[in-house]
Parts: sequence; C-alpha cells; structure tokens
Amino acid sequence: MEFLRGQASGIVALSVFLVALHGCVGRGGTIAEGGLVLSAPPGSTKESRSQDINKCLAVAIEISRGTNIVTPFEQVPLRGQSTGQFLKITTLSGPKPYIDSEGIPARAATLVLSGLGQSTVSDRYVICLLAKGYNWPDSIPLTTADIADSGLPPEQETASLYEAAWRYRFYGGLPQEAERLLRRVVAIDEKRLPDSNPVMVQNLGELAIALLELKHIEDGSQYVNRLLPAADRAKGRLRNFQAWIFEHYAEAVPPEGKSEYIAKLLATAKQLRAE
Repeated sequence: MEFLRGQASGIVALSVFLVALHGCVGRGGTIAEGGLVLSAPPGSTKESRSQDINKCLAVAIEISRGTNIVTPFEQVPLRGQSTGQFLKITTLSGPKPYIDSEGIPARAATLVLSGLGQSTVSDRYVICLLAKGYNWPDSIPLTTADIADSGLPPEQETASLYEAAWRYRFYGGLPQEAERLLRRVVAIDEKRLPDSNPVMVQNLGELAIALLELKHIEDGSQYVNRLLPAADRAKGRLRNFQAWIFEHYAEAVPPEGKSEYIAKLLATAKQLRAE
C-alpha cells in the first residue's frame, strides 16, 4: 500500500536523468587501489551482493524521481562521507557500481572522468546498502552532525522525507529506513498540523504501515489510534488508505483482550469503504 503526497519535487538533476535513462546496472567498475570498501552483511554471497547492488541503484533512481532533495537527516547514515565515487556512468553502458574483487560495493580512490559525482542517486544508493546491512569500515567514525535545522522550510523537509520514506519501503523493501524517516516527519509536522489534516493522515498512516511490516504492532497501534477519531472525515483516496491500515491492524493485533478494539477497526474500515 502506498500513497503519493502529490507535491511537485522540482527538476531532477542532469546526473539523475542520465542514470534513470540508462536504467540498469552493468557488471561494475574495478575498485582502484586504496579505495574504500564497505563491510558486507554476514553470510552474503557474490550473488546476493549483486542483487543488493541492482536493487539499491534502482531504488535510488526511483526515490530521486520523487524528490531531488536529500536532507541532512536522511544523510545521517552516510557519516559525512562522499558517495559519488561509489558509482560511475558512461554514455554507452549506463551507471555502474564500483566493486572489489568479491563483488562488495566500494568507493573509487580518485575522481575519474566517468564518475557520477555525488548526487541524490549516489547518496541514496549508499543509504540503501547501509540499510540492508552493509557497514562503513571501522576507520570511518560516527558523526554528530547537527540535524536539528536542515535550513529548509518544515513543509519542504517533511515532503522530501515522506517521498523518500515510502519508496524505501515500497520499492526497496526497507521498512526500517521508512520508519527512521517517518518518525522525523511526524515529529516535525505534528507541531504545525492536527492529526486530521490530510498531510498528517498520510504521515501517520505510512509510519503505521512501516511498523506493521516490521511486526511492531504495539508501537504502530499508537499511530493507528491517532487516525481513528477523524477517519470518517477523510476524502477520496485517504478513505481507502486508512481502511487498508485498519483492516490489516485488525488482523495483526493479538486478539486476547482486544476483541472490542478489533471490532472498532473493522467497523471503521467498513464505513470508510462504503461511502
């Protein structure tokens, strides 16, 4: 289940356009001596790493079609590192990831003419890999960057985070990354909008869905409960959006001692679908 907020995201940068145009991942560039190599997830294989690389590049392209902003909060997993040299692009074969001899994602040591350069795509490619269990080498320290103020108007920051979040979940199978971003979205928007506002309905609903996929039902229920009071005031697609959430939480909530609550979720969902 996904719901597009429908806000314009501006003109996508030329590098993003070129990546989207060529689409698929090639065999990969050879990592230059002295370059940086990510630590692969335990138990991964060359085949699984190739799948991760393909998936994360496709996800990065898709997200960057929705928003051409990578906020400081979304960038936190990058630890202040440059990402451009994780990818290279040629006009003939399209974008290629740099990998080491074991097929592990890596960053080239020096700038090459065919390098993509740091972009929304390269940032999200690496963020996706990190969310899948890849890690920075121990030599890359954790950063304590100030993310309290992104320098963006709150509505612009949260719109970008929202567009990225549901795509990480829906296209990337990364509800944990969606949860991270959506908690930030809710924390910002709830200071300026009531829960009944359509933007907040989408925020709360997407966070509830991410937590449902993570099987964090008790945590997710608090956001479902914030949707219930004004659910019947929703218009258009937001009605089916909320109905889907209520139906799936009714199935997921442990039934012991919750029969009345489950009945309320199902009754509300039925009402939303009927009107």
